[in-house]
Amino acid sequence: QLQLLQLTTDVFAQITSGTTLFLGPSTKSGFEGELLRVTASSTNPATKTITLTSDKSVGFVNGVDKVVFSKHIWLFNQNYLQETGTGALYKINLLDGNILSRTKGGAFKDIDATDFVDLTDVFEGSLTSFNLPSYLIFIRTNNLLFIDVFDSQLTTSLSSIQNNLSPSTAEVYPVFDLAIEGDTFFRLQKKFNINGTESSESTYNYQLATFKPFPTAIALSAVPAILPADSNSTSLVTAVVTDQYALPYLQVPAAQITFQTSGGGSNSGLDAPGPKDLSLTATATVTYEAGQDAGLVTISAEVTI
Repeated sequence: QLQLLQLTTDVFAQITSGTTLFLGPSTKSGFEGELLRVTASSTNPATKTITLTSDKSVGFVNGVDKVVFSKHIWLFNQNYLQETGTGALYKINLLDGNILSRTKGGAFKDIDATDFVDLTDVFEGSLTSFNLPSYLIFIRTNNLLFIDVFDSQLTTSLSSIQNNLSPSTAEVYPVFDLAIEGDTFFRLQKKFNINGTESSESTYNYQLATFKPFPTAIALSAVPAILPADSNSTSLVTAVVTDQYALPYLQVPAAQITFQTSGGGSNSGLDAPGPKDLSLTATATVTYEAGQDAGLVTISAEVTI
């Protein structure tokens, strides 16, 4: 019986009675490079164990050695066949090396940093459909792109904007590798944007980022957008808060937003500036009432998490 560590239930959904597994190659002394074929008898997602049809040992230590499940190799290629202007993503059988699929795409060209990530416990509310255990992730310019490997079309499910950009020019800092630890991922770079200041180093180093959503933008709209200065007319102002995935920023408990205004003269203002909770769609509204002085009115908002 093999004790599995840090595996999601998605692994067990793919392993049924009679499934053939290959253990190894082992790196233990005396078994180096050995590959062993075994057959699963049953699985128990609750205890994260797999029972084999018979006992096998290839130098693994129960409860100590991690078991990593791999079925395919995913390869980013600079070219698609003989087309040099676009890249390709290859899916290759791990055991025999056969090419199972070849997907053409400009996003697959010039890829240096890639990894796999489990996001089964990241998104809240109506966004839980994005909580999947099987994302292939890669850096394309200043975006971290996510592909669900079980999607037959291999479409981009998510895109998270990154700050590997020069704060003063249009330069995109190359990312050479990705590493993951829990909800944190590390971008290997030589140039960095630290709080809006460019930093360069003679050696490579990692810049930290998170998979957890955080607010990155507030979009404000007012209907109507212009009012007479009559100390009576009103406009409904709506704020929509989005995160680094360009998705509504949802969290439990809800984040709060506070509105502010300047200009408009006497008798102008907001009916309930907050702080108030964001809705289930990451929105909030406030009513602005016109004053008696004509001129530009500025309305702003700030989110507290």
